[in-house]
Amino acid sequence: MDNAGSRTHAGGTIEQRWPGRVGSFPPREPARREEAAVADRAVDRRDVDGLTLVTLAGELDLACCCALRCALQPLPSARMPDLAVDLRQVTFMDCAAVGTLVRAYRTVRSAGGCLRLIGPQHGPARLLCLCELEGVLCVHDSVAAATAATCAAHAGGGPGPHAATA
Repeated sequence: MDNAGSRTHAGGTIEQRWPGRVGSFPPREPARREEAAVADRAVDRRDVDGLTLVTLAGELDLACCCALRCALQPLPSARMPDLAVDLRQVTFMDCAAVGTLVRAYRTVRSAGGCLRLIGPQHGPARLLCLCELEGVLCVHDSVAAATAATCAAHAGGGPGPHAATA
């Protein structure tokens, strides 16, 4: 603090940098930034034989989680509670995005469905493994396998990967 009682910061006092906002963070940018953050990532949402398929691309991080949560809702036309998420074009994913996927998993599971992930690449796949979710979520190599009427992980009639819960 300087002798006037103002808190100093590398770029001047807080009062100088953000007048009228003493003791608080800088004004938040409009919510449109968050919406725009996912606009490029939610490449496609469509119904495939009664199942919702969401194709994502780019980087999935904290900045886009709110819009990502909305994108991971089933389409009104979907007859199945299952949700397939194509991650083949996702280059980066942080723990906030993993948390959003787990939330979608819980929602889909509570409706009796399955969250089916398609082809996570190196970084996202490693993160899912580090979070020990490869035994919980259904991971498929292709869109065809993930959008089949019955999830291949459950085809044997056993409990599938959902024996453990997130």
